[in-house]
Amino acid sequence: MKKRVFSLLMALLIIMSLSVTAFAEGGYEGSYVIDKAGILTEEQANSLEAMAAESSESSGCGIYLVIVDDYRQYTGESFDGDAAEKIYEDRSFGLGDDKSGIMLMMSMDDRHMYLLAHGLGSIALSDSENEDLRDDIKKYFKDDEWYQGFCEYIKKAAGNVYLDSSRSSDYEYDSPIFRSYKLKSRLLGIGVCLVIGLVAAFAVVMVLRAQLRSVAKETDAGRYADKGGLNLSRHYDRFTHRSRSRVYDPPAKSNSSSSSGSSGGYSGGGSDF
Repeated sequence: MKKRVFSLLMALLIIMSLSVTAFAEGGYEGSYVIDKAGILTEEQANSLEAMAAESSESSGCGIYLVIVDDYRQYTGESFDGDAAEKIYEDRSFGLGDDKSGIMLMMSMDDRHMYLLAHGLGSIALSDSENEDLRDDIKKYFKDDEWYQGFCEYIKKAAGNVYLDSSRSSDYEYDSPIFRSYKLKSRLLGIGVCLVIGLVAAFAVVMVLRAQLRSVAKETDAGRYADKGGLNLSRHYDRFTHRSRSRVYDPPAKSNSSSSSGSSGGYSGGGSDF
């Protein structure tokens, strides 16, 4: 009996050790978050999975995160955009008939990311907004703050979908993430208005104060008048300056981050971090 119990315990320990090894090798794989590089803890991955699932289900646009060591080895594609599209299609990502979604692909070996959008994601995330979002999260990745950067990505990607005016009537946006996003935006706007008002009021007060400085210098205004009166003997017209207005016409911008639209309803762009 004791031998049987001991054998069962040993078998259980072996199974548990194999499970831990499998997780370490294969990383985390959920419906919205896939970490093949193993840079997230299980707790962090579960938290991001829940956040992405809530944002996706409430907006009708899937928000995905895929982390691999090297997208070339993982997909066999040499171009980051092709690799991202292959992952998106192979994983059957996207919600609704148009397979709407936004996916961040992280390639850790070469520290490169690609932000892909499809369907409603492409409508909500224009080329400039795609680049802005990558710039916002890149500051976290440069310091290897992966979890913080991924949280920011999910919140801002969801915010872009929620605030898209062309499809806003199709969805009910009342998730905690969206309420937090709106609250932060409103508080930021109020803060900016207060600062501008205080600066303007301070400037007006300083100008009025400067104008009043001469009042106390003399008690008799007659002392400022010339006793001999005004005797204008000569008159000159002098050219002082010429006013010229210029309008800046910027040259066409060449984007080295491979941000471009592609066939099949995809759009996206890549950046190093």
